[in-house]
Amino acid sequence: MTSLRTIFILFGALTTLKAVAQDASLMQLGVRDAIAYAWENSQKAKTANIDVQKADKDVWIQAAKGLPIIRGSVGFNNFIQLPTSVFDASAFNPLAPPGELAELQFGQPWTMDAGLNASLQLFDGSYIIGVKGAKGFQKLSRDMEKMTRNEVETIIAQAYYTSQVAKENVRLLTENIAVTEKTVNDTKALYENGFAEEMDVEQLNLLINTLNNKLQVAKNQHEATLYLLKYQMGMPVNTNIQLSDGLETLWSLQAPEELLNKELDLNANIAYDLVKQDVVMHGYLVKLQEAQYYPRLNAFFDYKQQAFRQKFDFFDFSRSWYPQTLWGVQLSVPIWDNLGAAAGIKKAKLEQQKIKNKLYDLEQALTMQSVTAKANFTTALEQLDISQKNIELAGRIKQKTLVKYNEGLATSMELTTAENQLIQAQGEYISTLFSAMDAKLELKKVLENN
Repeated sequence: MTSLRTIFILFGALTTLKAVAQDASLMQLGVRDAIAYAWENSQKAKTANIDVQKADKDVWIQAAKGLPIIRGSVGFNNFIQLPTSVFDASAFNPLAPPGELAELQFGQPWTMDAGLNASLQLFDGSYIIGVKGAKGFQKLSRDMEKMTRNEVETIIAQAYYTSQVAKENVRLLTENIAVTEKTVNDTKALYENGFAEEMDVEQLNLLINTLNNKLQVAKNQHEATLYLLKYQMGMPVNTNIQLSDGLETLWSLQAPEELLNKELDLNANIAYDLVKQDVVMHGYLVKLQEAQYYPRLNAFFDYKQQAFRQKFDFFDFSRSWYPQTLWGVQLSVPIWDNLGAAAGIKKAKLEQQKIKNKLYDLEQALTMQSVTAKANFTTALEQLDISQKNIELAGRIKQKTLVKYNEGLATSMELTTAENQLIQAQGEYISTLFSAMDAKLELKKVLENN
């Protein structure tokens, strides 16, 4: 007995420890926590951050082109056969017969040189424009990162409330099943005592089976939404999470009236600002084409030491090395290019005009989207209010029908009809709730994309 009691105590302790461990591994996530996690871990966010880092490097790459560039070089040569020069022998020997040629080898079989070369752009119009363009692209990349952050926030918020709406659907069906099961049990008792017909029991069992099927589908949908949320967050899908912000909390994060009273501010809209910056960037491309007509001025400095040997003994520093120093300036002026640069300028201006047209079109589109999003959100709020009233009405009808059924004044068919009306009202409520959350998020995306 003592050993058996010990076994039960150990089993209970292990079960408790396992439950504690499971609770410890359960991650509680509010919607803000989920968004913060996604920004740190989702591949979309990581890619946006890489693009910003690349833009930072592009600025330095372009700026470095206008700074002094210094290169070092070391090399050696070995003539297996020295080059031979052939000349008129009379140049060195007046007694040589006319036409006689003499051969002579100049130089040493081993040569080595080491030196430094420095170059500097003194003036290049494309360099200045390139630096400005790189800085413009840097700002563009940072704003694109902000836009990506907004997109990630929208995606995660939508996945989060989708999961919570699915959870609410599970809750409503579970409550319906609990109430209906009690009615089934009561009806079975009446049937066993001869106060109800078998068809009444079968009718209610059919209803229970239908509700259980709907509940299983709802549970599967809820589980799928959790997997989708974890995937979009960049979280391992086997992580055990629990969403801590309910639908009321999500809805109250921003009052509907606050959103509906807001007006579209194009100057604070990132999507609009990105296209405006694109116009500026294409302006730099026009100037870059124009810079092909500018002169270029470069300077260079070259210093070299050379050694000449009969054999490979260059590390014998007691022997002579011969210096050579050179510097200069080079000016390049374009004269004629068959109007190629002029065509390039016109093409760049046409590309810029296309972006200006896109900017105007986007301005109209955003204005239309804000009006449409407000109208959709207002309609969704009205539909949500009606669906909430329908749930209350269907609930009262079912309750009255249940009372009449228990008193023998209503049939099981009437009770089933009332239950189906309640289920339909709850389904419509879930659908309108999801639509309202979607419409709210869409309006927020248009008005607060900054």
